Amino acid sequence: MRPLPRAAALALLAITCLLFAQEKKPAPKLLVAFPLGVELGKKTALTLRGLNLDHIKAVHVEPAGAVVAIESNGTAAVPNNTSKETLGDTQARVAITLPKDFTGDRLLLRVESAEGRSEPLMVPVLREGAFVLEKEENNAFKTAQPFTLPARVAASIRSGQDVDVYVISGKAGQEIFIEVFAHRGGSLCDAMLTLRDERLSLLAGDDDSAGGRDPRLQLRLPADGKYFLIVQDAHDTGGEMHPYHLIVR
Repeated sequence: MRPLPRAAALALLAITCLLFAQEKKPAPKLLVAFPLGVELGKKTALTLRGLNLDHIKAVHVEPAGAVVAIESNGTAAVPNNTSKETLGDTQARVAITLPKDFTGDRLLLRVESAEGRSEPLMVPVLREGAFVLEKEENNAFKTAQPFTLPARVAASIRSGQDVDVYVISGKAGQEIFIEVFAHRGGSLCDAMLTLRDERLSLLAGDDDSAGGRDPRLQLRLPADGKYFLIVQDAHDTGGEMHPYHLIVR
């Protein structure tokens, strides 16, 4: 069998390299993680969403100290009114356990596949004293969840038409700042925020003032007494991709 001419051999090599380059997938890209935080001393189930996560083989965490296990990964449907560039079309479900003596207020997550490592994604650490966890059922004024100021509540709109109600005590003339962090962290929650006094009279409400689709309120309280904070989704949707943090100070 006669060998190929040099020009033909080079052309064949170029075609082979081109085909290989076209078949090779890019490195994975992490976009969001649900819920918006990991608890200390407990196993937290995280859903990581992004691009090319269906073949990841490892999750790397900084700083060291966390135990991580990949439980599943694969393709994922892109919800309506979103795009794969913002929420991804693949996901990985991982379990992260942080020891109680873990230091630091955030984790940096990277995932790795045969094609390389992703850029880091920041996930808050829900440290006792710095965060309050939502307690269901807090969907009515009679069952409103109390907390003291300042506070950051880690919560979620768990299902369609879910409403979360919180109650605080305030003083006349006290300036109060209330903000929801959700959409800016990748959550699908389009939060609406309202504030009512103990007679349930509406004092203030907001939808998008904090940036993106997140609300923010700042005002002086008119009297001593109890005040109710209500968080709900503007479209009455909910689920695991609707977490939020309620920040009050």
